[in-house]
Amino acid sequence: MYDSRIGMVATADGSHFMNMQSFPRLAQAYVVSVILAGISALAICAVGFPIPVHDWMVVIPGLLLSAGASFLRVPVVGFQRANENSVQNSTISLGLVPTFLLLLAFGPFVGSLAGVVTAMIGTMYPKRSFLVQILFSISAVVLSVLAACPVLMLAGVAHPRQTFPPVIAVGGPSVIWQAFATLGAGAIYFFVNTFLVAVAINLTSRTSSWREAGALWRDNYFWMFPGYVAGSAAAALMYVMLPYALLYWHSALALATLVLPVPFLIYYSARYHRDRDVNHRSYIAELERGREELRGLYTATVESFALAIDAKDRYTQEHIQRVKSYAMDLAREMELSGMDLKAVEYGALLHDIGKIAIPESILCKPGKLTPDEFEKMKTHTIIGAKILEPVRFPFPVVDVVRSHHERYDGSGYPDGLKGDEIPIGARILAVTDVYDALTTDRAYRRAWSRNETMLYLQKHMGSHFDPHVVSAFLRILRQEDERTAAMINGPMARIDGASASVG
Repeated sequence: MYDSRIGMVATADGSHFMNMQSFPRLAQAYVVSVILAGISALAICAVGFPIPVHDWMVVIPGLLLSAGASFLRVPVVGFQRANENSVQNSTISLGLVPTFLLLLAFGPFVGSLAGVVTAMIGTMYPKRSFLVQILFSISAVVLSVLAACPVLMLAGVAHPRQTFPPVIAVGGPSVIWQAFATLGAGAIYFFVNTFLVAVAINLTSRTSSWREAGALWRDNYFWMFPGYVAGSAAAALMYVMLPYALLYWHSALALATLVLPVPFLIYYSARYHRDRDVNHRSYIAELERGREELRGLYTATVESFALAIDAKDRYTQEHIQRVKSYAMDLAREMELSGMDLKAVEYGALLHDIGKIAIPESILCKPGKLTPDEFEKMKTHTIIGAKILEPVRFPFPVVDVVRSHHERYDGSGYPDGLKGDEIPIGARILAVTDVYDALTTDRAYRRAWSRNETMLYLQKHMGSHFDPHVVSAFLRILRQEDERTAAMINGPMARIDGASASVG
């Protein structure tokens, strides 16, 4: 089972291994060392374990089988946990099965040749890799096959000069040992191959740490471990059944005819569900992008309304943006979240939208409003709520806009609500709206100082304002004062200290 990222392809980052001259020197030395070790090991096996001429009649078809199996890719759902956006890398090829089968039957040299074939297919299909990637892939697979050999040889298989077809006695404790040895060999093959690749990727990445390399290995390779062990087990089963298949080939052919449709059915069923899952993920991602774009357009439209309101009332320029800033800080201080927090944000932007219907002679009047004018001004809460009612907000914005002039004791307008009957967003706006209005110059009065306004809020706790909201807002203002004092006193203290040292 050769994955396209194993053996130096590393498609998760295509920048790896493109140009040897761009590598750090340690990475260059490592890559060259692995390539030389792999080529040398393959040459030693060719000289030390030559293949008898008559065995080539089986070896060559076996290598062709390895090449064909490398083109078959099985969907692996487990990889979606490591990389949810991946589509092309969530498959694993079947090249390991014939590689292990040839290793069990003919020993290390033929097994290495099969590994070379699977590595070449993996690095040249569907997209050809760079030469250094191909050489490293081949070398890594050869070293992985040879690392798995000692365990198999100790169990009595994978010897270079054993007879073919094998004569296997299915019985005795040695069979159990061979079974565990086969699974162990698959695990060794996996760990050596993925370790060589992970180290190479880490050394070629100038900013990567060994901890990041471990995380890369865990997220991008460890999910394939069961596939490697299962592939080696499948190869061992074929190896055990091979003598009986050759001896009773009529029955073997009939059995294969009945059995082969099953894995194909499983394969295409898994592929169908994987493709359906990928399409569903793409659809969900597209919906999410559309929702983000719609949310951005939604917010931009609301802010345009706020700018229009600000532009009409020249005495409250930027009032809405300041109220929004105060209100959001206060809402977070009171631990609001989700829909309630959004209601405060949009309510702050739109709380004065009803002033669009108020005559400019009232909005911009330099003096105090008459009782009739004030009654007309008070209608902006109802008008604003009516303007926003057709808009299907997913949070209670309309209630916030309508009730932001209600008073905690019930003497406010337009509905005379009191206490907790007033939406929390409206209670927050009542405090921040008044605070900004009092600390801003108006045509009919000068701006109040910060301390005067704080005293006003404290004085009207329980009558005009919710006491809990005022307390939270005063905490915010005091924290701002402390930060400002720290910023001023810090540099001044250093200056005083320097003056003292000079004196």
